[in-house]
Amino acid sequence: MKYNVGDKVKIRAWKDMAREYGMSGGSIRIPQSFVPEMRKYCGKVMTIASNKYGCYNLKEDRAGWTFSEEMFEPVGETPEFINGVRIFRDDRKVVAIDNQTNNVGIAYCAPEDKFDFYIGAELALARLAGREKPAVLPKQYYSGEIVCIDAMASFTVGKVYNVKNGKFYDDNGEVHGKLYPFISLDDINDNHFSKFAELKR
Repeated sequence: MKYNVGDKVKIRAWKDMAREYGMSGGSIRIPQSFVPEMRKYCGKVMTIASNKYGCYNLKEDRAGWTFSEEMFEPVGETPEFINGVRIFRDDRKVVAIDNQTNNVGIAYCAPEDKFDFYIGAELALARLAGREKPAVLPKQYYSGEIVCIDAMASFTVGKVYNVKNGKFYDDNGEVHGKLYPFISLDDINDNHFSKFAELKR
């Protein structure tokens, strides 16, 4: 098996796994099945507690879910900070953010290419350094009421969700937009499998 007891692993992003393996009944069709209740672990670093019969249990998971290698990515693949710059993977792109200026450099991976974090990190840092004009994080975030018109996983069709300063909660109480608040309704729809419309009263 690839990982041993005590190894640190990072749980892959929900969208990344869903795109690769597809969905079935709200769960991702990945070996062992990645269910919506496990989504809260996406992006978190966790510890291998046992590795038997091709399956893993994680120390920090009190519910006893079974994980498979396809759900993990190496912890070292996404360093938190490099000289005051946060650099990380977001689906199939690498983002570098300067904590002092809020300038951003983004490297996108083409659909036909194999994702390589280090190549993306080099390009994102180059763009951040000014070889290409960096984008500036928006100062105005979306606020308003939205209604779900097409639901998957932790949302309900017809239910109204209140977005405040780019953030809102799903049916499981998980906050969306916590790290990167949404700037528009299009931004929300582009980053969810569920779809929403603006509620006008």
